[in-house]
Amino acid sequence: MMMKRVVGLAIDKLPDDSLIKPFLLKHKAEVIGMCTAEYKKSKFLAKFKKEYLMEGREQGREEGEDKLSLLLQKLIAQGKSEDAQRALVDKEHRKYLYKEYGLNDLNAA
Repeated sequence: MMMKRVVGLAIDKLPDDSLIKPFLLKHKAEVIGMCTAEYKKSKFLAKFKKEYLMEGREQGREEGEDKLSLLLQKLIAQGKSEDAQRALVDKEHRKYLYKEYGLNDLNAA
């Protein structure tokens, strides 16, 4: 309701010599509806991003940490400390080791 009032007031307060004012006054209800819809959409998207995308990122980080931890545990248990050290700094080697140890999918580990 507040948004409708604000947009309506903004149209009403335009200078009388404004070229767009007659158009906005003629289509005031439609303009208010469009602005309100866009405002609701942007609020929804912001909430969606905060709740779902950030949650997904956090989950991805945790899974990545778990995957690296499991790889390092396996390498250390097999006495492959050089591979463990290299996995920490060499992304391509780490990818190779994930594949080699069947860790591309955490569920498979």
